[in-house]
Amino acid sequence: MSHLSHGFKAALTASLIVTGSASQADNAVKFGAAALGILCVSGAICNTGKKNSNSGAAATVSPQRQQNMQVQSALNGFNFPVGTVDGSLGPNSRSAIADYQSYMGWPPTGQLTDYERNILTQGWDRYNQGAGAQYPNTMAALGNRGMLKITENPAAAQQYGDGNQYATGQGTTGATQQASFPQQATTTVPNTATQPSGNLPLQPLQPVGQTTSMASHCEVSNLTAQTMGVVDPNTQPELALDVKFCEARSFAMAQSDYQADQFKVSEAQLTQSCQQIAAAFGPNITSLASLDVAQVASAAKQTAANPQLGLADPTAASTYGQICLGLGYKQDDATMALAGDLLLVSAGQDPYGEVLGHHLRKGFGVTTNTDLAVAWYKSSMASLSAGAQPAFEPSTTQQRVQTINTAVANGGSLAPGNSGTADTGGLPPLSLQQ
Repeated sequence: MSHLSHGFKAALTASLIVTGSASQADNAVKFGAAALGILCVSGAICNTGKKNSNSGAAATVSPQRQQNMQVQSALNGFNFPVGTVDGSLGPNSRSAIADYQSYMGWPPTGQLTDYERNILTQGWDRYNQGAGAQYPNTMAALGNRGMLKITENPAAAQQYGDGNQYATGQGTTGATQQASFPQQATTTVPNTATQPSGNLPLQPLQPVGQTTSMASHCEVSNLTAQTMGVVDPNTQPELALDVKFCEARSFAMAQSDYQADQFKVSEAQLTQSCQQIAAAFGPNITSLASLDVAQVASAAKQTAANPQLGLADPTAASTYGQICLGLGYKQDDATMALAGDLLLVSAGQDPYGEVLGHHLRKGFGVTTNTDLAVAWYKSSMASLSAGAQPAFEPSTTQQRVQTINTAVANGGSLAPGNSGTADTGGLPPLSLQQ
C-alpha cells in the first residue's frame, strides 16, 4: 500500500480511471476533491463552499467575474475570439483559451493556470501601453501575439532582430512590468524537516555550502541571451543549452500548475508528497553521476515500483513526475525536481531525460559529469526524433532537437574544469532513513 499523501492519492486515482467524456473528468475531479474534504460541487467555488451569486440588477460584479472579463478581453485582443465579454467562461472562452495555450506551446486544456493567466493579461496590458512599438520586427512577423511571446521570455524577440529594451530598462511601463513578472520571482519553501505520514521520514534539510539558485541562473542566462542577440548553438553552445534548460523549467512549472489545478490539491500537500518522493529517490539522484542512461532508467523504475510509493503504473508516475518536476523548479529545490524527472523517466517518458543532461552539466542537485550529460542529451533528442511525445514546448520540438544536438556537437557541456563539483540548489541529497 502506498504511503503517499492519501488525499492526493485518492484524487489522482479518481482521475486515472476516467477515459470518457469531459463530464466524467469533472466528476473525477469532484470525487478527488471530496476525498480531501474540499467542497467542489456544481455552482460552488472550490475551497470555500460559497456559491456565485449574480442575481439582481444591482448585483456587484464578483472579483472572479472581473478576472474572467480581463481574460476574455485579452483573448479577443490577441485574436483568440470569445465573443461577448461577459465574465462567464463558457464553451467559446474555453476553446479560445485552448487556442492560446497551443500557440504558447502549452497543453491545450482550456483551463488557465495562474502562470498562463498572468502572461495573457500582462501581455495585453503591455501591448495597450504601446510596448509593441519597441519590437517592430517581432510585431511584423507575429502580429500583436508577439507580445505574448515577449512577455513570457523577452529573448524571444532576438530571433526577429529586435533588441533588449526590457533588459536595459529602455522604454516605459513595459520595462518595469517585465522586471516584476511573477515567474522571475520564484517562491522558496523554508528548508524544514517536514514529517509526512507513512514510513518515509525525511532527514532534516539544511543548506550546505555555497549554492547556486536555478531561478537566478535562468535570470542571468536570459539576460545574457538578450545582450548577445540571437544565440547560435554553433558558436555559443553553452549559452544555447542554458536557454533550453530555462525554457524547459518554465514549461515544467506551467505543466505542474495545470496538474495541481486538476486535482484541487494545495501546494503544501503537494510539497509533502513530492518530498516523500524525493526521499525515496535520494540514492538514485546520488548515482546519477556514476551510472549510464540505461542503468539509471532501470533503477528509477524499481524505486517507483517500491510498495512504499506505489507508482509502478506509468500514468500515475507521469502525473506525479510532472507535478514534482515543476514544483521543484517553482520552489528552487533541485532534489525535488530531479526526483520528479526520474519518475517520468521510470514511466518511459524518454524526452524528459533532457533535464538530467542539464542538471549533470550545471551541477544542480548532483555532482557534475559532462560525459553523462551528453549521453542524456543524445538519448532524449534521439527519442524525439523517433517520434516520442515531447516533454517541453511541443510546437518547437524540431528546433529544440536541432539546437541541442548542434550545441552538444560543438562543445556544449564539454568545457574543461566542469566536472566533479556539486551544487544542491540549497538542499543536500535526500535518502531514506532505515
